[in-house]
Amino acid sequence: MAEGLYADGLSGRRRPVRLRLDGGVLEIGDPEGAAVAAWPLGEIRALEDEGATGPPRLARGDERLQLGDPAFAATLAAAAPHLAARPSRWTAPRILAAALGSVLLVAGAYHGLRWAAIAGAERMPPAWEARIGAVAHGYMSRKTCEGPAGKGALAILQRRLTDGVELRFPLDLRVVDIDQVNAVALPGGRILLFRGLIEAAESPDEVAGVLAHEIGHVRHRHVMQAFIHAAGLQVLVGLVTGGAGGEWVQQLAALSYSREKEEEADREAMALLRRAGIDPTGLARMFDRLKEREGKGAGMPLLLRTHPHLEERSASIRAAAGTAGEALSPALTPGEWLALRGICGGKSAR
Repeated sequence: MAEGLYADGLSGRRRPVRLRLDGGVLEIGDPEGAAVAAWPLGEIRALEDEGATGPPRLARGDERLQLGDPAFAATLAAAAPHLAARPSRWTAPRILAAALGSVLLVAGAYHGLRWAAIAGAERMPPAWEARIGAVAHGYMSRKTCEGPAGKGALAILQRRLTDGVELRFPLDLRVVDIDQVNAVALPGGRILLFRGLIEAAESPDEVAGVLAHEIGHVRHRHVMQAFIHAAGLQVLVGLVTGGAGGEWVQQLAALSYSREKEEEADREAMALLRRAGIDPTGLARMFDRLKEREGKGAGMPLLLRTHPHLEERSASIRAAAGTAGEALSPALTPGEWLALRGICGGKSAR
């Protein structure tokens, strides 16, 4: 004999009962031994809403039964195996609703996080950002090129692009001896032009366009925003996914965020180049050259690309430049351009 709580389909009131398994029938009686019900095992089902660790709850039609004896529950499960596996509460509609809810949660929190990153960067003390930039510079640079004539040419180019322009930080512009066609802006006003970029450029206007783009990142504090955004996004994805599969979610979201900032920096570059009287199509020509070098990543869809499509950026710059009527002059004289191209041929220091 075992004990349990029984409720009929009329009153719903639960009352103590005694239980006995007789062949293929579960017999239910009151404490005095009077028969209450007899349930054929094949007609019994486990309730979907039973707790994962609570007493098993069974049903037959409108009747309900809660088992109170774990040993009897095990005996009953052995006699009726379909009662041993508790049904999942995660039916297809519930799974779909939960997935949709998670997507909406992530979307809402993600957009809020983007605004929080912008606000956080705006309120970041400049001294803190400068220290973060110094640490990042230590990780990303190898050797700083110190050719005196090249450094002088670089200073001329910097002055031309920033003369009279309001900057949040004094620019710390350097060329690093890295054989990649790239340039990066770091927190705190640091900008690194890679030797490979200068060697790949065919004119000083192309380097000026890239430098103006990186100055745009500095002016809008894009890198500090990205640092804050990435840290918050990592926490958000971990909460929603429990850490499972969160890496690719975080990567896709971060890529999308980066594209927006790249487009904003392109617009800023156009404004700086026009203000300095430098041909903005130099930046478009550099994008064309980078497109030729893309190789394997050329066919990658827009969603998976850190930067907007280079051909789109190039076309946008050319379209905007075509409406301008400014008097333009080369970013550097031939002698200054030659000096800049040789900046890494002089003394180098870490």
